[in-house]
Amino acid sequence: MAQSNPMLIQPAPPGFRRPPLVLIHDGGGSVFNYFLLKSLGRAVYGIYNPRTGDGEQWPGGITEMAREYCQMILRTVAEGEILIGGWSLGGMVALEAAHILALMPRCPIKVRGVVMIDTDFPHGPSTSEKKSAETRVANSKAAMGQHVKPEIRQAVERSMAQAGKLIDEWQPPIWTAPIVPPRTVLIRGREKMDENDVYREKRALGWEDYESDIMAAVLDVDGTHYSMWEKQHISTVDLQLHRGCTLLEHSPMY
Repeated sequence: MAQSNPMLIQPAPPGFRRPPLVLIHDGGGSVFNYFLLKSLGRAVYGIYNPRTGDGEQWPGGITEMAREYCQMILRTVAEGEILIGGWSLGGMVALEAAHILALMPRCPIKVRGVVMIDTDFPHGPSTSEKKSAETRVANSKAAMGQHVKPEIRQAVERSMAQAGKLIDEWQPPIWTAPIVPPRTVLIRGREKMDENDVYREKRALGWEDYESDIMAAVLDVDGTHYSMWEKQHISTVDLQLHRGCTLLEHSPMY
């Protein structure tokens, strides 16, 4: 029996009507890490990559992916405000999805804000410094460790390779008046992973180079891009994600 997509990760607390948070998968296609989070005081949904298992491609790139995920969101959240975000690749897909929803005529959903979890700007300072798909796969292999089943490892590596190519080909959306970009919170790891982590020295992980000024806040968490999800660091992710969602919920929109 197929799993629902989006998956309900955290139900809304009784009596609370805060905008739900929709978190989109990372480059490996999984939403596993989001199940490690403690209560965020709102409904939390996770969208996994439905094409990871069979290796099917996204010929239309991140835009095609975001468009399909928008339809999933509309089937799950009938109306009202939402927060949308994700870790790594998920933050890019979330920004693209926010743009698609903003352009949609009579859309019953309004994106209150975007939460990027250690999502760096997709295009490095120079061609030589830009993360390649091969580098992303190598980093994901190191992060998975030895306990992962071979078939799962192969699926994740295949998905990471595809994600790297999607990122390399993606151009962040252009916001043309009267459409305005969503306020965005970036949650960033304090520690640099390796020499390919080219934007770690920049406060907004390179989003300073984006033509739209989207950052409402940048919040630090312990660890690197991968180790932030480990037991010794996850509490800071909980804290800052809760803080970021609250900030977006109560901040004035553009």
